[in-house]
Amino acid sequence: SCPITAPGLDRDVSFNDISPEATIAYKPNADLNIYASYKEGFLSGGFSALAPTPGVIAGTQQVTYDQQTTRGFEAGIKAALFDRRLFINLAAYNYKTKGLQVGVTTQGVQQELRNAGSVRTKGIEADFTYRTPLEGLTLNGAVNYNKAYYISYFASC
Repeated sequence: SCPITAPGLDRDVSFNDISPEATIAYKPNADLNIYASYKEGFLSGGFSALAPTPGVIAGTQQVTYDQQTTRGFEAGIKAALFDRRLFINLAAYNYKTKGLQVGVTTQGVQQELRNAGSVRTKGIEADFTYRTPLEGLTLNGAVNYNKAYYISYFASC
């Protein structure tokens, strides 16, 4: 924890976090792995180095922004098939972020970092590698579907 002080800020601000991750995996044989994970992530808060805006009462500008946290799940399968000529990976995920940090323009010209609300990100991704019978020829492919949206949004523009 590192206290942050800034001009016009009458208190110390500190951010602390523990970001655990737990994964359980089942490997019934050397060619198949099934897993599920719970993960948490953290992006520290801080303060914007704002130049005083003419006409704004001292101390009324937003100087600090809060931390951003993300929590969620991921599950998937990794497999080697057809005598280990085809390798596939398939994963699904679902994460929720609170306190999303975004840059906003205020007073028409000034950039500030603010907490904008909450977002949900979920999706599925898959990839494969196939070693063909032709020496030196390998085929690769990947596809991803991602859906991300605001659950709440309250940073001013």
